[in-house]
Amino acid sequence: MFWFATLFPLILAFCFAYPLTKGLEFTGTVEAYSNFISIFKLPLWIASGSLILGVTVSRLHSSEQRAITIKQSINQNNFSNYLNHRDHFQKYLTPISEHLSLDVDPFKIYGIIFLVLLHHTMQV
Repeated sequence: MFWFATLFPLILAFCFAYPLTKGLEFTGTVEAYSNFISIFKLPLWIASGSLILGVTVSRLHSSEQRAITIKQSINQNNFSNYLNHRDHFQKYLTPISEHLSLDVDPFKIYGIIFLVLLHHTMQV
């Protein structure tokens, strides 16, 4: 898409400029330069759009990439927070179960208590 947005105005400008070159004599005088600018005003204007369109497409693509990166970061943070929360819960419950002489699986209890929470936070 970037190359199309960049090259299309240049090709279009060339197509407009080519018929205008018939019978022109290119010299290095001030009059020739002034004449060149007045004759090729439209093709030069179209060609200048190449840069603007290229930058616009580039910025749109960059915004899409940034949105994907932010989503991935949110998913990664949610997963990391889930693992940290589960580990802290296990570290909290293990001494209590030892003190009460109970044989419990902290991860199973975690799954029972936080089952609803788990399904909502893992979907972004």
